[in-house]
Amino acid sequence: MRISGKASYLHRSCLRYGAKADLLVIDELPDERDFAALTEAIGAVEYDHVIYAAFVRVISYKEGSGMLPAGQLKMNQRIREDHPGLVLLVLGSPYILRKIERQRNCICTYDDCDYSIDAAVDVLFGAKKASGKLPVDVQAGFDGKTDLRKTFPRFSAEVMKANQPILTALQAFGEKKGATRAQI
Repeated sequence: MRISGKASYLHRSCLRYGAKADLLVIDELPDERDFAALTEAIGAVEYDHVIYAAFVRVISYKEGSGMLPAGQLKMNQRIREDHPGLVLLVLGSPYILRKIERQRNCICTYDDCDYSIDAAVDVLFGAKKASGKLPVDVQAGFDGKTDLRKTFPRFSAEVMKANQPILTALQAFGEKKGATRAQI
């Protein structure tokens, strides 16, 4: 199977350090075949380190956007059973950490661009020092009284209601084209 895209770039970035790195790509919504492939892969070789990379994008109006599907949460747990030193690499929104059991080793880059991937790999291999912490509390909810967005006119109830016919039209057009409103 030819691997392309962000997962392939992450793998090549690890190889910059001369590391022998195996890559197992799991579907966004893993099924039993993915779990079988995972069990075989982590049982076949004694790995020094295991990295679970989650590419997390927030897509407007897409249910579940910015979160890890339940199957991936289960897979993360399964890997940690055999590899308690698992490194969770979050490439994108840190808010997925709300739904994941606290990880011993976690790096969050806030983006999945090549620069972010390279920086995360540099930290993993000790070329750069991770010296910070998340600038947000992912466990905190939004306080309607202090949330600055509440003051923005574009988020007012009247504007949201007025925009609904446009969103409905975009949804219908997107369905015809096999795309989401955000893609249109």
